[in-house]
Amino acid sequence: MTTSPLPALLVMAPSADGYGSDRALIGILPDLVQHFSVTILAAVDGPMLVTRVTVGDQKIRLVGVHLLSPTSVTRLEFRNEQMKEAAEYLKASDEPTIVMGDFNCTPWSPFLSDFLEATGYRDSRQGFGFQATWHKDLGLFKIPIDHALVSDQVHVHDRFVGQPGGSDHLPIVFTVSVGQRRSEKVADELRLIDDVPFARK
Repeated sequence: MTTSPLPALLVMAPSADGYGSDRALIGILPDLVQHFSVTILAAVDGPMLVTRVTVGDQKIRLVGVHLLSPTSVTRLEFRNEQMKEAAEYLKASDEPTIVMGDFNCTPWSPFLSDFLEATGYRDSRQGFGFQATWHKDLGLFKIPIDHALVSDQVHVHDRFVGQPGGSDHLPIVFTVSVGQRRSEKVADELRLIDDVPFARK
């Protein structure tokens, strides 16, 4: 795994085969950015974009990933190695964090469960319904493979699936705040975060 600094605003153009430099994208207003880097996951040289931003008096680490699709046994193994390496990198810091992107992995996968257990993060989908994102044209057969996973200090107030754009994935849109660790929040605040049963269309 290697890390290199980048300018505050980065655009990564899609590659011809769809599996190259389009693996991750974060667009951030430059005046919010404290740090921006690309961390290369050793497994199949996959990029993981990392930035730290300040909004008001809240600081947060944002991480963008696009893991390999498991279309063969070899690619499945590579994707799982990417997840393990990403988890090792992320858990080394206890700063408030959101890691988001196309994990090519469903919420019920044991490999995503292992990732959540290793990092201590939770799925922002929790309490907001199924929220499937791929393939946008599959109707009721869509599956949720795009995730926003949050650390304990990040509180999710709203989350829904957005309208289709130029991708075969649907976007996820969510509202968060950074504060006390979740275990320290009172019951009323927990209900505010978790008791929203259905995603908006």
